[in-house]
Amino acid sequence: MIADERIFSKPIRGLNSDPIELYYTLTPEQSAFYNQVIYDYFGEDRRFRGAIYQPYLYEKSDEPEEEDDGGDFTLQQQRNLYEFMRRLLVKRFESSFGAFAKSVDNFIRVHSIVLSFVQKTGKYILDRSLIEKIWEDDEETIEEALREFAERLADTKSFNPRHDRIYVIDDFDKPKQFLDDIRADLELFKHIAERVEALELVKQDPKSRCLVETLRGIVTAQPGSGEPRRKVVVFSEYQDTVEHIVPLLQEVFPGRVLIADRSLSGTFFDSLLSNFDASYPRKKWSDDFDILVATDKLSEGVNLNRAGAVINYDIPWNPTRVIQRLGRINRIGQKVFELLHIYNFFPTDQGAEVVKSREIAAHKLFIIHNTLGEDAKIFAPEETPSPAELFRRINRKPEDEEEESLLTVVRNEFHAIKEQHPELVSGLEDFPARVKTAKASCQNQVLVFRRKGLQLFVHSVLDTVAETLEVQPLLFEQALEDIRCLPTTPRQSLSPRFWPAYERVKAFREEILLPRSEQSLMAKAENNLRSALVYNAADLEDLAPFIRTLLRDIKEFQTLPKYTLRRLTVTEMNGSVSRAGLKRFREELEQLRRFLGEDYLERIEQRVKDFRSEIIIAVENIKDHA
Repeated sequence: MIADERIFSKPIRGLNSDPIELYYTLTPEQSAFYNQVIYDYFGEDRRFRGAIYQPYLYEKSDEPEEEDDGGDFTLQQQRNLYEFMRRLLVKRFESSFGAFAKSVDNFIRVHSIVLSFVQKTGKYILDRSLIEKIWEDDEETIEEALREFAERLADTKSFNPRHDRIYVIDDFDKPKQFLDDIRADLELFKHIAERVEALELVKQDPKSRCLVETLRGIVTAQPGSGEPRRKVVVFSEYQDTVEHIVPLLQEVFPGRVLIADRSLSGTFFDSLLSNFDASYPRKKWSDDFDILVATDKLSEGVNLNRAGAVINYDIPWNPTRVIQRLGRINRIGQKVFELLHIYNFFPTDQGAEVVKSREIAAHKLFIIHNTLGEDAKIFAPEETPSPAELFRRINRKPEDEEEESLLTVVRNEFHAIKEQHPELVSGLEDFPARVKTAKASCQNQVLVFRRKGLQLFVHSVLDTVAETLEVQPLLFEQALEDIRCLPTTPRQSLSPRFWPAYERVKAFREEILLPRSEQSLMAKAENNLRSALVYNAADLEDLAPFIRTLLRDIKEFQTLPKYTLRRLTVTEMNGSVSRAGLKRFREELEQLRRFLGEDYLERIEQRVKDFRSEIIIAVENIKDHA
């Protein structure tokens, strides 16, 4: 049973100090440009037209009517693509001037190729996979897809009529405006690139200089009583930002900076674990590195608790992302530091005093927040946001956030029970493999939790009084509320209705219920791998055993994190995949094989052998008629 006292549903307090605000100062010219990018170029005035992302807008003069055979849907899809690209530029601008400059150069290259193609052929081709990717892939994958799309324009044979829409410009209602808007966007990006260069935003980056001073203070500080010297993890949303700040850090801290690059090789993980993981065998510990620079891709399942500080180089608007970043160094049961430090970066104006700096930073962030739109809001729909409130929310402790991962919730509740009722936890080792219990509830229900190897199946018979006992699979988080109770809650005897329901569940075909987004990603990765074996068997012959291992994992174990599954869907593997696409897919597989190991599934199976073959826990809720 899981206790349900209110304290148990909140994270354990006192682990983190209040976030520390880091202000990097912009010159008057840089500050004016900062506002111009957010306000004029990609904000409310939107000089950025995004013509290449929404050609349907120019093909049809009027808004599509309902009977327009999907025209309204097409227009909305293309508008979504445009809005995504606009927000991408703003987010990369907030992340780092280096990442923004790379994106601007990329957009210049893409728009130049598109304009040349349209002028030469009188046609335009929209890559429909871009529209699909914006819902499932990370933003850096989208930019890579955008570059590949531009390169494919040079070879129209590689286009697939089922996936790519070909537009004839002479058939447009507004052909001249389409071309004029592409030219206008191209000129806008060229102008922005010139301003970035003139203001020396990349070469003389005030934000990265502020980072250097902050890191110097952390790694040279005297350790607390009984604590080791603090190491630091610098997190960014973008690999381009990592690549922008790393050269400066390597210059100032030679040999002391570990970089999570795009490959995440086995050698990298050896260095990572020996330097930053306190659960790593102590005889293998080393102190070669003080600073780790990584993107959020490293925040899945990695223990970094020998670091006592996290620096958010860019601001994650989603509170869950903040919790995930801090969770890498805040490992319950493996505390290394009494207090963990969190640092957040904010822009301000040169010469501004502390209070004024906070106002300026809040104002700039509020502009960005509004520019990003509804999907990035951190306020409830009924709230009226203000710059000051936004700034306060970003700077509150992660454990004060209401959004927590399921793992965090369960861990916190378990450790709270262990702390307050140790006798309940110590007795778990003596429990048999099959446990059945009952408690009073507001409904008649039987829940069965069955673990086989690494798989957890949760099934429920909601109404045990009904003539037909209907079984349904549940997500673990859906079942959690129905099994909670206080440690003092009395155990009841199983009712006569329990056994028919229990046997009905046992006879039911086991089914794992996953969140829809995860199901979609897993299915897409599985289909892609199977297609690779069918269409590209000769080119991937040496990788075929590893591909089959990945397929077996997806089918039987599901140990691959979402980021890894996403990497397996970056290139669509079919009969018409380009050589460049095939090469990229091969590189992803080779990197995964180096990281996971050819025999990684065998190691997992060996671990599973040590588990009890099967554990079944059944909980009956009996409706209390009192």
